[in-house]
Amino acid sequence: MISICYITSRLDPKVQWFLDSLDMLTNDADKSEIEIIFIDRLAKGTERQRDFFEVVGKRFRYSHVTPKPCVWQGDDRLTAEDWFAASNARNTGLIMAQGETIAFVDDLSVLTGQWWKALKESTGSTRVTCGAYRKVKELRVDNGNIIHSYLYAGGADNRWQYGNDNGPVPCEGNWLYGCSFSCPTQYLIDVNGFDEACDGMGFEDCIMGIRLANRGVQFQYDRRLLTYESEEDHHLDKIMRRTDKGVSPHDKSHAILDKARTTDRAENFHLGPEGIAGLRKIYAESNLIPFPEGPTHDWFDGQLIAEMI
Repeated sequence: MISICYITSRLDPKVQWFLDSLDMLTNDADKSEIEIIFIDRLAKGTERQRDFFEVVGKRFRYSHVTPKPCVWQGDDRLTAEDWFAASNARNTGLIMAQGETIAFVDDLSVLTGQWWKALKESTGSTRVTCGAYRKVKELRVDNGNIIHSYLYAGGADNRWQYGNDNGPVPCEGNWLYGCSFSCPTQYLIDVNGFDEACDGMGFEDCIMGIRLANRGVQFQYDRRLLTYESEEDHHLDKIMRRTDKGVSPHDKSHAILDKARTTDRAENFHLGPEGIAGLRKIYAESNLIPFPEGPTHDWFDGQLIAEMI
């Protein structure tokens, strides 16, 4: 089985684009191999649940959940408002995933013609497969087909020139971008999931890549695992708060980068003594993910998370 995690916090994440394009690229046998996990900050409302159900229909096996409890966002947050917490959302998908292979896809995206073929081929690889992206303007999609878009100067994938249209090429771990990638699920469990020290800031994808590389995992970049992503729709919702404290190079992002370079596992102490692996066991037995034991303070400077505004 392949678990595809789709993470969003947007009022209109264009989930129809993703589903219609995946539907178009897969046959019935393919669909039987797929579970989709929608990790959606707005999933609690019955209207939202109904909207997703109507779009998915009976095409795919799926779950639609809010991110697991954390101190940065949701009903149990310590902060006054929801902050950016991509690691927490990604780890929610990892905890729930039943597939031997896990893939992540950004919202506001449509899958292109060879995406599923490339993903299926990646299931036979021991490498992490880094997908490609194009951020475009005036993106129009009909039944999963891109009928109009144009690539603007800032939307190009800076790895594109090193790739190959015929298949994957070897690459470095820091080429891992969250837009679209796949790997054996066990790889992410072995490093104790995405580093939730990145929540409130970001940068979680390349930190994961560096840690996996430190464990000896190899990487490949596959231009066929390509998504087109709407640039205009990125700016329609209120942007969730995030901050990189300090002054470069003595800032929070450099500090987490320094930690990642010398470690092959995220600390994530607040997830319990067994970390992500333990939470996967609890979820499998109870269908619940418990509230974490903290953190209460920002690891970078000790500030109370409840005071971060």
